[in-house]
Amino acid sequence: MARKHTTREAPGKSSAPRARKRLKIGLYINEDQAGILNLTKCLRNWDISFVSIRRDELVHLKPGDVDVLLLHGGWYGFEKKEPARQALHSFVQGGGGCIGICCGAIVICRQKLIRTKDWYLAPSTGWMRMSIQTEKHPIVKGSLVADEKFMGRHVVPIVYFNGPHMVPENSSTVVVGSYDPEGRVGSVLADHYGQGRVVAFGPHPEKEQIDEVITTNEPLPRASLLLHNAIYWAARRRVPKRQWEFAKIINLHGSLRPVREYKSLLPKS
Repeated sequence: MARKHTTREAPGKSSAPRARKRLKIGLYINEDQAGILNLTKCLRNWDISFVSIRRDELVHLKPGDVDVLLLHGGWYGFEKKEPARQALHSFVQGGGGCIGICCGAIVICRQKLIRTKDWYLAPSTGWMRMSIQTEKHPIVKGSLVADEKFMGRHVVPIVYFNGPHMVPENSSTVVVGSYDPEGRVGSVLADHYGQGRVVAFGPHPEKEQIDEVITTNEPLPRASLLLHNAIYWAARRRVPKRQWEFAKIINLHGSLRPVREYKSLLPKS
């Protein structure tokens, strides 16, 4: 049984995709030491429902159990004939969304959920200025600052921790963000696989710093809006206007405050 956070449903119980009023995320947890603290912080601050899904539970996941499967960073993978790998492919082919961060993006590339000519690691850590290549893509909404550019392209500061550099194979793959202004090496890729949507983040949009220390009085990083938007895009949902205002306020006013305090800051609808 999956560990539940804000819902009573568990993966593996539905027989077909179904409409769900509230967005629901499946947060993959490969091991007890998985670095998910900042991911859960983001989801809770955005008031997005989620359930944890362990490796042995992934084999039971079906389209409709959750809207999006979120693969965390770290170091793990799936063997070619492993049932969990087959379940991952079936989930996305059947219409589920999938987002991978750092090692999660490597999983996406290795499993060919997004086809790449090449991907490789460039060991380094710290903040980087990610070049935005597709400014009108829904994933980018709200993350740009007018005068923050490099070589004519908007940039977004984001934490990098030994993540993959990805060279897409297909022209259908959208290079949302890149490590270079020319957009040759992707840092954030988006594409379709079967009926599903897939996003691969090389860097860490959820992190404020390299380690997993949670700060209580700082806003979420601006790059976290990329993850927020990617979740809705992968789920094939439009971000509700009120939810969008909610996310912007959290980024401006700090994190880990009670949800009711954030909602009191929202414009009257």
